[in-house]
Amino acid sequence: MISRRAFLASSAALLASGAYAEAPTTSLIPPPRPERGKGGAATAADALIRTANLGGEVGYFVADAKTGDLLEAYNPNTPLAPASVTKVLTALFALDSLGPDHRFKTQLIDDAGRLVLKGGGDPMLNTDHLAELVKRAKAAGLSATGHDRFYYDDSALPWLYEIDQSQAVHFNYNPSISGLNLNFNQVYFQWQQAGGDYSVTMDARTEKLRPTVQMTQMSISNRDRPVYEFRQDGATEIWSVARSALGKGGGRWLPVRQSGPYTAEVFQRLARAEGIELGPFAARKSGAGRVIAEWQSAPLSEIIDVMLEYSVNIIAEVVGLTASRAQTLTASAEVMRRTLSGYGVRSALLADHSGLSSETRISVREMTEVLLAAAPRGALKPLMKSIPMRDANGKAIKNHPVSVFAKSGTLNFVSNLAGYADVPGGRTLAFAIFAGDLDRRAAANATGDDIPQGVSAWTKRARQLQNDLIDRWGKLYAA
Repeated sequence: MISRRAFLASSAALLASGAYAEAPTTSLIPPPRPERGKGGAATAADALIRTANLGGEVGYFVADAKTGDLLEAYNPNTPLAPASVTKVLTALFALDSLGPDHRFKTQLIDDAGRLVLKGGGDPMLNTDHLAELVKRAKAAGLSATGHDRFYYDDSALPWLYEIDQSQAVHFNYNPSISGLNLNFNQVYFQWQQAGGDYSVTMDARTEKLRPTVQMTQMSISNRDRPVYEFRQDGATEIWSVARSALGKGGGRWLPVRQSGPYTAEVFQRLARAEGIELGPFAARKSGAGRVIAEWQSAPLSEIIDVMLEYSVNIIAEVVGLTASRAQTLTASAEVMRRTLSGYGVRSALLADHSGLSSETRISVREMTEVLLAAAPRGALKPLMKSIPMRDANGKAIKNHPVSVFAKSGTLNFVSNLAGYADVPGGRTLAFAIFAGDLDRRAAANATGDDIPQGVSAWTKRARQLQNDLIDRWGKLYAA
């Protein structure tokens, strides 16, 4: 079992993400239409939404999780961008298709005399795991020399250059995907000012190890904008950063586009540290071969838990592609949509498994119906994050009578929440709350800034609206 403590110790730094890190969106914006309520609910909801002053589009849907009875809805049928709430659908799809005990395997094999690092798509493979694989291979008798060529096989999943092409080039939550993924397919760029110049390193770090890499390189450029530029020269990934954006020192994760070679280079360096010399590496689709050593991931149920809590895009896309066996994200998302028809997914437009795509749409009604269909099985609620209720100053309220277990979805000028709320009297509500100002989002995306002007204040108001709606439901719909 992987505990949260163990996960944080090995991978928390890898989850450092750009703020509000998902996709631009477009949507028709019809006027809000309160569908039904109780005790002046529609009027109260109008007042809360006016106070939030979000602009754009707001919709919510809340129902009794046991009976499915609609309690209240506002603009329930408009398809809106769910952002990372999409991962709720992916969790159901992957668990149903692969089973909670599914594990990803990364193997070092002898394929007719050729040494091959064979990936199984593990989305949580990190440098520490690769180091353990090297040690296991050494203990199994892997010789120190005689490996003139070394191969990697990343064909277990299709190679995708990135998840969503509309994202800025340096956003680390939008990396490549293949059958070999390492450190969430991110490389760590660190800089330190020394005199009038900078020292720069690129490494595949974890808490324990920091092997440097050569296949991705960084230079300092005398410009103001853009902050980052990127190009490829054959197998080499070449970055440059604006000198004006650097202080005395710092670091950040950047996406990797060629995850197979990245993983192979790090494995090669870790093997050298154990006294094992491997020759130049190349891609090769291997046969079965003799397994010299193997690393197995945690079971899928724990990986899904991490995906939902930390909203990791690459985990969502890898488990979705593994479950569908499709060759593109759009084809894979369509398989997911059809598979989830039994949960009530009908008119949703799904373009990926993470919610990063600008094409994904689902209404708050349909999202809540999925939660209602999943509720009797109890599969989702234990995996969802506990969301504390807060006061007007944003401080968590201890012993609040409402307990919320939900998945958030946050973009620039998009803020969503969907899940379950236990209210006084033992009643459980299923709900979805979506809000987005798509015009402001489009303008924000054009800047390329990690956190565009105004987005923090907007998101704070959107989350306060979510909190206020749920607080009111807890009082209004208590058993």
